[in-house]
Amino acid sequence: MEKTDGHEDGYGAAAELREMYDHDPDAKKVIDVALGLEGLRRQDGIHAAAVVITKDPLTEYLPIQRKPDAGGNIENARS
Repeated sequence: MEKTDGHEDGYGAAAELREMYDHDPDAKKVIDVALGLEGLRRQDGIHAAAVVITKDPLTEYLPIQRKPDAGGNIENARS
């Protein structure tokens, strides 16, 4: 683990974590995986997760996301 410009405060506050990284092989493995994930784009998965029966529209209870047609713009997703 190394200092990164703009993150000096975090680096200084993480002395215990750096110690674990240097001396505990399991901690090093977990931190290395986390560092590899840092900055990757997060994506929402669109899948059927449940059946919900309500008297009101589902949008009263949870957010709804619709998948656009292949190659289409999310703003033109079917309702």
